[in-house]
Amino acid sequence: MAVVIIMENSRSAIFALYHVLCRFSSREEPLSIEKIRALLKQEHSLSLTRTTLRSYLKALDDFGIRIAAVPGGRYLAGRQFEESEVYLLSNAVHSAHFISSAQSEALIRKLLATQSRSFEKQFHESVHLENRRKINSPALLQNIETLLSAIQQRKAVTFAYLHYDLRKQLIPKRQKPYHVYPYFMVMENDNVYLLCKSPSHPEHFAHYRVDKITDIDMTAETIPPLDDDMDPYTYTAQRKFMYSDAVDTITLRCHLRMLDDLIDQFGSALSLAPADDEHFLAHLHASRQGIVYLALQYARYCEILQPADLRQEVISILQDTLKRYEIE
Repeated sequence: MAVVIIMENSRSAIFALYHVLCRFSSREEPLSIEKIRALLKQEHSLSLTRTTLRSYLKALDDFGIRIAAVPGGRYLAGRQFEESEVYLLSNAVHSAHFISSAQSEALIRKLLATQSRSFEKQFHESVHLENRRKINSPALLQNIETLLSAIQQRKAVTFAYLHYDLRKQLIPKRQKPYHVYPYFMVMENDNVYLLCKSPSHPEHFAHYRVDKITDIDMTAETIPPLDDDMDPYTYTAQRKFMYSDAVDTITLRCHLRMLDDLIDQFGSALSLAPADDEHFLAHLHASRQGIVYLALQYARYCEILQPADLRQEVISILQDTLKRYEIE
């Protein structure tokens, strides 16, 4: 890489100073004036007098970039992100299985570049394991950009949709491209979903995982408007596990061991009441099949009371399951 020589009176000099403070200073490792001068020489081949350096430090501070002065020197106190924010965001990117390893590394590099190199080293030392659940979805970010453009411009899109085969390879679910009206993207079940409607079934929403979309194209077709009261987050909150069937009023009888998990999953949408010393009643609006899945997951601690036909559906499933486990 070519070395760019920055002159002392160059407008670029103040940016070089900001870079040095950003990447080398921290509350734990403040930089003396002489150390800053040495780093400017090392990183940018820039020599500043002490007087010029102090004037540039004041100019940054006057502009609103906080530079703290402590007994050991100075450090950049006003950053785009706090260390805790970068740590949280970087870990979220690392753990997100729908973001490919290469995309994760690129995003994390951008986040860590807002902090000192000592913090960057600490972060890499704290992440010991590769996320083996990550899928190979190199087009994810491009998909998001295309879908955002289509949603903003109110245009239909076409795409291929993938699913796994027994070789653990992602293959097209069907040969014919999907043709949909995109309206929202939401985060649910640790995945990014596209909420859309089909021209052939405009009365219902469909959901597609964005990381499993490929070969997406925005068309010239303008999509019809939605009702103003449509709230995508209320919609997804009522469709746990992203089942798209009808929403119903559900009553559950649950063991107190389920209380934290149920509140984590449904939040303020729940209405709770005590049942006895060990159980409570939960009333909520949710997709019927999503609740069936929940009840089977927590079969030891959860019982559907209402509606009666949904309760009977779970009973039938459990009876069929028991038959498969009976010893012949």
